[in-house]
Amino acid sequence: MAYQTSCASYTSGRVGLSSATAVVADAAGREQTQHGSPLFPIACYAEDLSCFSVAWHWHEEFEFILAALGPIHVDVNKTRVRLNQGEGIFVNSGALHAVEQSPALLHSCVFHPRLVGGMDTIFWQKLIKPMTQPGAPAFFLLNEAVPWQKEVLACLRDAWREVADEPFDYENRARYH
Repeated sequence: MAYQTSCASYTSGRVGLSSATAVVADAAGREQTQHGSPLFPIACYAEDLSCFSVAWHWHEEFEFILAALGPIHVDVNKTRVRLNQGEGIFVNSGALHAVEQSPALLHSCVFHPRLVGGMDTIFWQKLIKPMTQPGAPAFFLLNEAVPWQKEVLACLRDAWREVADEPFDYENRARYH
């Protein structure tokens, strides 16, 4: 992957890895961007935050943000979170969030819950549906000092890498992670 020192985002030149542009949202803050495609509803981003911030927005998709080079300041609803390099955050569906401009690099993936499992699956019933109910947490912090969170971070990095590099069968492998 080529890293650029200008204010351009760094990308691999592949379709799977995208560079976010300014967030386009409606009057209620709902982001208008389609992340991925209807057949593979995930998009991964690599962003150099030294040149811009990510404006307040929300979307029905889940999102995880990894501090590839930190620290990164993420605001979710009314909570400010500092992510040091190697840490991450899972942002729930519908949570209003933004990322502050800083000399940092982030990796993120925005994916529709149906990527994990459709509504007629055990995955939806046990894992996704509870996350989309009123009262569910807006976010979860992920720190490598906690063993199970370290495993989650490794899976999220693997999923990001699969989409970024697009090897054979990357869709299945990204979904698995």
